[in-house]
Amino acid sequence: MTFAVGDDHLDALREFHRDYADRYRVVGNPRWDLLRPELRGSHAEEVAAIRGSTVAFILINTNFAVLNSSRRTGEETRKWFADTGRVDLRKPEDVVFLDEIFVMERANTRRGA
Repeated sequence: MTFAVGDDHLDALREFHRDYADRYRVVGNPRWDLLRPELRGSHAEEVAAIRGSTVAFILINTNFAVLNSSRRTGEETRKWFADTGRVDLRKPEDVVFLDEIFVMERANTRRGA
């Protein structure tokens, strides 16, 4: 399953990976949703503790969803997807699905991209 931020994102994913249109769900984005006025205070105590115990910092949210892991290589990530039943590596379409995600995410990390 791949999660989309909203309808525009869903449309883009379906355009990019038409064969997998049934694998997408719109779920929002907690990084964005937490900026909404009614949700901003949901982590107020934790935020206050962090602000009170550290020097100034900048939080940078990245978008390397599948490959952003210091614990797994690309091949280990592929194995994890298979071991957890998210893909079946015996199915060519699942292999292509993963390969295309990896290609897209690697392109996002290239310099100048």
